[in-house]
Amino acid sequence: MKNLFRRKKREGELSTAVDEKLRVGGTVVHGMKNTDYDSIKPILMLLDAQERKTYMSCDEGIECRLGSNMHQVASLVLTGTELRVRVLDPSSEYDIISVVGMQDLYAVLLSPSAGNEWRFNDELALIIHDPVAMSRLERAIALLHFEKWSLYKSLTATLLSTVGLQLPDIHLVLKRVHVFEDWCHIYVGGEWVKVWMHIDGSPKHKLKSMPLGIKFFKDNKVLNKKNLVCYITASELVEEAFFVPHSGSTLATDASALKVDTITSFLAQLDTIRYMGPVCWPADRQDVKSQSSTHSTTSSQKAPEATNAGHSRSFSVLSGQSQSDVDPALDTLRLGGLLIRPIPHAGIHHLESLVRFIIPFYDSLNLYGRPKRFNVDHMDPESLLFALPKLPAIDYLTPEEFELFLHEPFDRQNAWAQLKAFVATSIRHPARTRMQPTSISAVLDLQHIYPSPTGAPMKMPAVEPAAHSA
Repeated sequence: MKNLFRRKKREGELSTAVDEKLRVGGTVVHGMKNTDYDSIKPILMLLDAQERKTYMSCDEGIECRLGSNMHQVASLVLTGTELRVRVLDPSSEYDIISVVGMQDLYAVLLSPSAGNEWRFNDELALIIHDPVAMSRLERAIALLHFEKWSLYKSLTATLLSTVGLQLPDIHLVLKRVHVFEDWCHIYVGGEWVKVWMHIDGSPKHKLKSMPLGIKFFKDNKVLNKKNLVCYITASELVEEAFFVPHSGSTLATDASALKVDTITSFLAQLDTIRYMGPVCWPADRQDVKSQSSTHSTTSSQKAPEATNAGHSRSFSVLSGQSQSDVDPALDTLRLGGLLIRPIPHAGIHHLESLVRFIIPFYDSLNLYGRPKRFNVDHMDPESLLFALPKLPAIDYLTPEEFELFLHEPFDRQNAWAQLKAFVATSIRHPARTRMQPTSISAVLDLQHIYPSPTGAPMKMPAVEPAAHSA
């Protein structure tokens, strides 16, 4: 990763597989070699382990309201993908199991505190009487969220390196000189909407009388204030941007299978950019989101995480909105972030489209060392690879460090930044070398690969070729 986007001068520049794809009009991404898949494999193993990891379990001090009925919680288990609540039903021989997804958990965490009651919907609420259990649950949810998306940040860095180095014009992509424009979908009002994205290459290329940064327009016919949907500008509130799957389901991969088919199947879902930070909505465009859901069938997706393909349409039906100029002082700043899905061109792999989209995105927002050189320092919070665990360890915070975090002041509204700062301090602390991290063997059946939880050298098996591969 230290050679991120430093092109190697070698005869032929591109592999034979890539040259062949270029001759037949294909895409360079299809020329990925087994060594490229090997570089992705450790991240996928960490993602698989994170989804199976238990962050908290509790069996007392919590009640559950199901509809109008109160029940004592028999067990509460928080894993990397969900909160599973089991209650005893005295009127039945069967227990009642309720499951809450990660996105709903985090939404409740960020919502204004309602005392000791966590309401997920009209049918399910948890009443937590023990303040220690409350503190542990809210911080465990924050850590779950942080570890999951941090792994996707590192996966993004790995793909930028493997895919980016195969692009014959990567040196031009890395030069922040020209404006970047293309079609994409953004997730607005419960659906995917087609927009025209414009990223200013430099201040001199900025659109007249408009903020410098990333702008989304209804179409590419007129790039002015009247056609603007929303925009993003560089600020200290900008947090992260990385690749995520379009599906909200689990990784659905067997880390012990080690097959190319498994990896390519997962990468096929990775077609969306998740931006975490403020989005500005022009004052006269506040009805965009409500009109989006009014004029079409609402998708089952929940922003800011897409759970299926959903609907996509143009903003042309919104042409009846007010056409007054955008005044940044009157614009609404929303911190919920944005999901952006590039639209690949014919013959271009979606991973290549993601790379071409996200580098100008980073340049505009000054993320991860761009527009200069990518920051690949694992110890630096401003790196895509920040605090990435080294297998067989799978923790960003060890269990002992999490116990210390329980005694820190905690601001639910600022959970991501607070956890990031605490992790940055923890990984530099001399005591970390004496702490026992969770081993991947504790959550996956990999004793044949990692026989010892600590101290054993990492034995990364080669990726097994797909059955149809030569």
